[in-house]
Amino acid sequence: MAICEKDLDSGDNASTAMGVSAQIDKESERRVLSKFDWFVMPQMSILVLFAYLDRTNIGNARVFGFEESTGMSGTDFNNISMFFYITYIIFETPWVMAVRRFGPGRVLAVAIICWSAVTLGTGFVRGYGHVVACRVLLGAFEAGLFPALTSVVSDIYPAAKQGKRIAVLYISIALSGALGGLVAYGIQSMGEQRGLAAWRWLFIIEGAVSLAVGALCWVSLPGTPETAWFLDGAERSTMALLKARDHPYEVTDKFSWKQVGLAVSDPLVWLASIALFCSSIAMFGFSTFLPTLLKGMQYTSLQANYLSIPVYVLASIGTGLTTYISDRIRRRAICLIHSPILVMIGYAVGIGSSNKSAGYFGMFIVGAGVYSYNTVLLTWVSNNIHPDYKRSVAIAMVVSIGNAAGLAASQIYPIGDAPRYLVGNSLSLGFESLALACVALIYMLLRYRTGQKKKLIGQGIESNAGTRSRPMRSSPSSHSADGAEGFAGPGHYTASVSQRTHSLMDSAPSFEQSVGDMMPAQWSPDLEQLGQTETFMQDIPSFWSLPYEDASVADAADIVEPSIGNEVPSRPQTQTTLNRHDRSTSFIGYSNESDPFLLEHYPYGALDELDFFMVTYRRPSLQGVSAGHPPIHFLQSKPQAALQNQEAMGNCLALENERDVLNDLVSVEMGVALLRLYLQFIFQNLPIVSVAKLEDEQEFIRSTSPGVLAGMFALALPFTSWDEQLCLDSAYSKPDASKLWQISYSCLQKELHFPSPSTIQMCLLLLNTTTFDPVAVETPFAWSLACSVLAIAQSLGLHVEPSRWKIPQDEIRLRRRLWWAVVVEHSWRAVTHGRSTMLREDDCNVAPISYADFAGSDNPSNAADYFISFCLLTNLVNEICRSFFTLRAVSRVQNLTDILDRAKPLQRSLFIWLESLPQSLRLDQVPDTTEEIPDSRASLHIAYFTAHVLLYRALLRPIVGQNLVNDETAHQVLQEARDFMRTLTTVSAHLIPGDKELFATWRNVLRARVGSWPLLRFAVVKVDAVFWKKMDHTSRK
Repeated sequence: MAICEKDLDSGDNASTAMGVSAQIDKESERRVLSKFDWFVMPQMSILVLFAYLDRTNIGNARVFGFEESTGMSGTDFNNISMFFYITYIIFETPWVMAVRRFGPGRVLAVAIICWSAVTLGTGFVRGYGHVVACRVLLGAFEAGLFPALTSVVSDIYPAAKQGKRIAVLYISIALSGALGGLVAYGIQSMGEQRGLAAWRWLFIIEGAVSLAVGALCWVSLPGTPETAWFLDGAERSTMALLKARDHPYEVTDKFSWKQVGLAVSDPLVWLASIALFCSSIAMFGFSTFLPTLLKGMQYTSLQANYLSIPVYVLASIGTGLTTYISDRIRRRAICLIHSPILVMIGYAVGIGSSNKSAGYFGMFIVGAGVYSYNTVLLTWVSNNIHPDYKRSVAIAMVVSIGNAAGLAASQIYPIGDAPRYLVGNSLSLGFESLALACVALIYMLLRYRTGQKKKLIGQGIESNAGTRSRPMRSSPSSHSADGAEGFAGPGHYTASVSQRTHSLMDSAPSFEQSVGDMMPAQWSPDLEQLGQTETFMQDIPSFWSLPYEDASVADAADIVEPSIGNEVPSRPQTQTTLNRHDRSTSFIGYSNESDPFLLEHYPYGALDELDFFMVTYRRPSLQGVSAGHPPIHFLQSKPQAALQNQEAMGNCLALENERDVLNDLVSVEMGVALLRLYLQFIFQNLPIVSVAKLEDEQEFIRSTSPGVLAGMFALALPFTSWDEQLCLDSAYSKPDASKLWQISYSCLQKELHFPSPSTIQMCLLLLNTTTFDPVAVETPFAWSLACSVLAIAQSLGLHVEPSRWKIPQDEIRLRRRLWWAVVVEHSWRAVTHGRSTMLREDDCNVAPISYADFAGSDNPSNAADYFISFCLLTNLVNEICRSFFTLRAVSRVQNLTDILDRAKPLQRSLFIWLESLPQSLRLDQVPDTTEEIPDSRASLHIAYFTAHVLLYRALLRPIVGQNLVNDETAHQVLQEARDFMRTLTTVSAHLIPGDKELFATWRNVLRARVGSWPLLRFAVVKVDAVFWKKMDHTSRK
């Protein structure tokens, strides 16, 4: 592909539009950006306008008595201009970083309020020292304005549309000169008022107006583009997608000195800084000293002020026209060249002719080019540098060094050179020629980088299979060296994220893509040896590598590339979790539009991951495709892919901040105690969390989803009587269980479009919600939720056996327990709601639950015995329901003998299950402790009796429907049914006095209904524990 100037200079990213842009409606994009144009750009323009008014009004004040009134002489005026730029340069970068950290709204509002107060105070200065102090403070407060606004523009707008917006800021600078001249003319005309000279009123009026603007910005400037107050929910989602499209880099919002180093070490940043410094010599001299230059051309003070107005108007028009053409033709360099040429011609006219009309005409030519150069240059740099913090630091660096020109500009127009200021004008002309040379150097540098990239791409394509490289993040946008237009190669990714349909030939990211994406990030000192692919790849900055710290260069060497048509050998066992907080993980089914059998042959990296824009394909299986080993693939998506739907769902009956609400309800100490009760009494029924992670209980509370925590707390609340401190605390103040369930449900709504294992956990917890009134009718919601949790589990791939995946062992155990917990809850909800189970045996290959799934700390209170037995019983109940309670089964007319033949093996299986129960779960076992502890064995046996009831119901149907009362077989069945009911009644009677859980529930309800009387409150809690065993300890607390 031939290199042309457009490739180097274009401000558009053609390839970026291929990926996520397919999700963005063009009309929505136009509407969102239009709102920023209406609500943000005018405010930013006004900020710049008043900043430069307050900065340069000293030049207007000079021509009508400012120096004389303050006792200045000689080079004093030049010195106060220099003092301004000293603090301006020092504080520029800190202000920019503050904007990145706290958002532009408040930071910029504070800045303008501060500098406006300083400007207003300048109207009351009495001497040179006062003026110096004011100018030093003004420089400190104005320091970060322009680079901060440039950075904000680059955050909001696509690269192709930034030039015009940055141009608006520079046009505001030019207009500030015109407006300053107009205001100065009006104030000078009114003369002295109320004992204050006209120049004093100039500072007072402009400072007061700036203060009002600062107060407005405090409430009107948004903190971040995605949270702008004038956007609705859909528009905020669109803005998030726009940012993801225009900044496709994996970044953190935390400052890093490494990114400062990347900016400082990039030659492009230094070339741009030198270029801006040279051009700013002329610009600062022009803006500060234009009235002085005009007065030196033998114009009066009043004429010098109003004659500056048309010069600035032409400067504004020239800046706007240049940037418009730059964005339109996408050629930055050619648009940069003409600006310094115009400035050089203008100064040459002023130097070469003593005629004041010719000198005035020369100022018009200077104005036409002096502002547009800086506009296009900053757009060029902003488009080139990523990620965000590096770009912010780089822009601050470039602008800081450019502003250092103010130090020089303040000294090149000494009063002794009046009236023509030949030295100052000559120096400005010379520096503009250097700025012109810098354009050529930048262009050559970018051309060289692009050439090196092509060279590396060519070598990489030939040796890709054998390259040992560390894993890299790939993006669908391959930026050119200046970060402007995309470099589209033969392996270019063109499929949209929304379609997620990729063919093997057109979407697999090539070596070209990976290297192309990295080149703009850093200027490598080894660029001369870029032909040495391995060395270059190892020197890539860490923020371009995958977010797994254990990835090494050697990992890639162990990967054996698959051959189409042959079985893929076993893969290295590099364990990395599937549960990533920044991704939505979805299992790819075998009828999915992304065929898993074709995905097997994609060029996965060392971690068996394949990155695209917004999505990552993950292949966790240790085994290749062969008989009995189907391909296993997951699609991990960034949140932006489902942001709009997620926000729409989250706004429905959702709380604002569940974490804060939960913290208000449950303290950390109470949360730790409730977690322990959950492990003791509930975990055996719902082993859906990793006990290993509960070893650090406070960290578990901090890092776990508030919806999961709220559900666990709510289920543990009835057992507070078995914790000494909670027993006492709950007597006075107990968390409202209904509010805890509300938190869990609110979190669930927000995760439905972005599911994760925590979504499964919340569903399972919510399915165990019990109503306060035991006779209340259960709504269909529970069955809908039971079906939803099954669908979500399949989306997360829980229905696939993970034992041979490259994920940690505790994650494998948790995934298997989660799946079987889903099976149990879904199956028993199907029974209680009279529905047919959605489970299909041929769509699940998870092995039966076993003791290995409760290894180590994951088996508190012998939870494995209970849960394994319950899962086995659930399988039997599912078989009973499939045989007798589906719609097809109940629609057939069947005789009693046929039903009996099918029921007998199932009943026999139930007997075998009962006989095989571990001793710890048998009802005939007496607890080895006299303490009143809830016993869950009863629930297991009640479930067993329920299975028998289902069988007898199936047998009774034909007896009643066919009037078989006198049939001998029917008589035998009825007798067995009566015997069974007697047994059930006897067992139930035995359970009532001995079932401590029922007693605990009754006691909990009783305590909740006691509204007063402290003595009675203490009477219904665990009196022996509180008063006799722990009273002294509790009293001390």
